Amino acid sequence: MLFFEKPFWENTRVFGQISDTMCATSRGEMFMFQAHRDKPILIALVSGDSANALEEAPNNIIVYKIMNFLSAVFGPVCPKEPTDVIITRWRADRFSCGAFSYVSSNCTLDAYDNLAAPVKDLAGFDRIFFAGEHTCREYPGTIHGAYLSGLREAGHIADLILGIPYSATIDPKKMTPSSEKT
Repeated sequence: MLFFEKPFWENTRVFGQISDTMCATSRGEMFMFQAHRDKPILIALVSGDSANALEEAPNNIIVYKIMNFLSAVFGPVCPKEPTDVIITRWRADRFSCGAFSYVSSNCTLDAYDNLAAPVKDLAGFDRIFFAGEHTCREYPGTIHGAYLSGLREAGHIADLILGIPYSATIDPKKMTPSSEKT
């Protein structure tokens, strides 16, 4: 994730690069960028052999490669450096090992709902809850999908334990200071 003072890219959420497929070491390099909807943040996704190579590279080399590409695409409007960077080293993460969910082309969005369904005890009460990007039909395969699903399940657990009604349809972006008082 690269953080900037302001967006310099066009009003688009996804853009990418097609690398020279004859060069195995650059195949997949900076394959796709996802722009945050409301903040000047870009998420760089890398695949294939390039992902393996960059996993071993120092942070400054990774940032250099990304900024080199962005400068070539956007020219002088592209800043020289981001204000902050988060590099995940996803493949080395012992919990994910670089994995993410995948839904085949003949699958429906109900698959995400099925994966999110709680496990009931013998009396029929929800007892085991599931969160993660693979349970979020709106944002599968994303960090924010994982985060939102965690909030969803925390709400379900609070409802079960505390009896507090929870609605997963609350949209925080629609909340205003005046609506919070009512």
